[in-house]
Amino acid sequence: MSGPSAPPDGRGAGPHVDRVIEAGDALREALVVYRSAFDGAARALGRESEDAPVRHRGFEILRSDWERTVAAFREAVDRVGTAQKTLARGR
Repeated sequence: MSGPSAPPDGRGAGPHVDRVIEAGDALREALVVYRSAFDGAARALGRESEDAPVRHRGFEILRSDWERTVAAFREAVDRVGTAQKTLARGR
């Protein structure tokens, strides 16, 4: 698909472009799922630990894991976006 009828994100431009777009969509969905799991773990940790230092350390670990995961997902999404643009230029 090309020209004015092509979707702005490039879907339908070819199987390689579609796979890259689908990979980006999957990464975004995975990030949402991970965020939900992180929030649930943080809530559970807050309820289960009455010991403030233990609870604080647990939150620090969760936050650190979350920040590393977000950074990795963002990098992957950026790479997918770059691939999308590269493939779109090559149409």
